[in-house]
Amino acid sequence: MRNLKNTWMVVAVLGLGSVGVACTSSDDVGAACPMEVPPPTTDNTGIVNYPAVYEVNTEFPCDSLTCASTDGRDAYCTRACSADGNCPTAFTCANILNVNPDNTSESVKTKFCIWRGCRAQLECGDVSKYDCIEGDYGPTSPPGLCGPIQKKSSSGGD
Repeated sequence: MRNLKNTWMVVAVLGLGSVGVACTSSDDVGAACPMEVPPPTTDNTGIVNYPAVYEVNTEFPCDSLTCASTDGRDAYCTRACSADGNCPTAFTCANILNVNPDNTSESVKTKFCIWRGCRAQLECGDVSKYDCIEGDYGPTSPPGLCGPIQKKSSSGGD
């Protein structure tokens, strides 16, 4: 009986250890990605529109091999999602277009994690990682978008 109890304890400890590893795995959503970003367009009223696009490419350094560009931002790693809860806190789950013309029918059905609109840093979740960055992100966005906290360059005046 004692051996069986010890066996179950080892199984429980190993099980908890593997769950801990799965929960702490790194998430590269939002990391810089080398996708070419399409240029913005201007409509007849002078409003600048930034295309929201994604591309899947085995050359991309992302876990999902998928990069996105939204709201005039540089390209970043993303992943498919079905709801906001599938994305890191600074992101929302939304439809975006595929830049590969042969894959357009699938792009209508697929949602991806994209930077969330915000008015304050707290709306972006982890304040040690994300900030609300103000900018001109188009007519339908709030005044800012969540983004990684910008590292301040140190001036070496000493």
